[in-house]
Amino acid sequence: MASDWIESARAAQQLLVGKRHGELERSLLDAGWKDANSARRAIAALQYIDHLKQNEAGVYDALRDAPFSIVEMLARWNAFDPEGASKQAVEWAGAKYSVRTIAKALSNARERDSEATTKEDTAARTRESVKAPLMAKLRNMLPGSLSEPALNFKATASPPVDYRFEWFVDDGEVKIRTIAALIVGPYQNTALYSKRRHDWILKAFGLNWFFDRVLLVVPKLDLGEQYSSWIRVCNSRAANLTANLRRPEVGVVVIPEAAIQRFTAEEDEAIAQLRTDQA
Repeated sequence: MASDWIESARAAQQLLVGKRHGELERSLLDAGWKDANSARRAIAALQYIDHLKQNEAGVYDALRDAPFSIVEMLARWNAFDPEGASKQAVEWAGAKYSVRTIAKALSNARERDSEATTKEDTAARTRESVKAPLMAKLRNMLPGSLSEPALNFKATASPPVDYRFEWFVDDGEVKIRTIAALIVGPYQNTALYSKRRHDWILKAFGLNWFFDRVLLVVPKLDLGEQYSSWIRVCNSRAANLTANLRRPEVGVVVIPEAAIQRFTAEEDEAIAQLRTDQA
């Protein structure tokens, strides 16, 4: 059995109950631990095992007799990617990978997580930089009043969008309508704006079932006209199909290029994947 470390970690956990901060390390040293950090790592691994026992029986069975070195690394993995950690635990049980192999897999997983977080952080900064000029443009375009937008809006009943506004229109009585706005790209390679315009326009028309009006944000006037011309074609076709139904309301807003964060080609693909994952 490789469970001796579990008993030691549980004893350390009990030893620390009720101790003040200044007493913790002294108590662990007195109990025979080499240093407080070793005890903390063991307790973290124990908490991971206890969590699995209560919530993921299959993964717990795979690790119940695993050595501390394996469980400790998987506990660190679980902190940022629980699904990946569980998958790796089950694979380890079948193949008994070495500690070095698990360490390499953990490093790769952490790097992937860091890259994804960086791309989403960059997308968040882009939304923030575009917000003020977008609101100014919409307030000039639209009658009535416009709320502050919800950024990176997500709701159970609708797909995610970069901005979601409430639009208050006084038409004899005040009506509240919703506006969704999507930043197209942004792309480092400007040819991608044309290459992918059909995908974005189709997405905008699809979103129009969830929001009263949908706007695509592009960085240049020529792109605005390019997207608008295709939207006019789509609207014309829709008019023939929806004579007695609500017509689509999809448009384009041009925000100066300087306000929109530009990405490298690699970042373009990463952001596209983020949007695909959220769809």
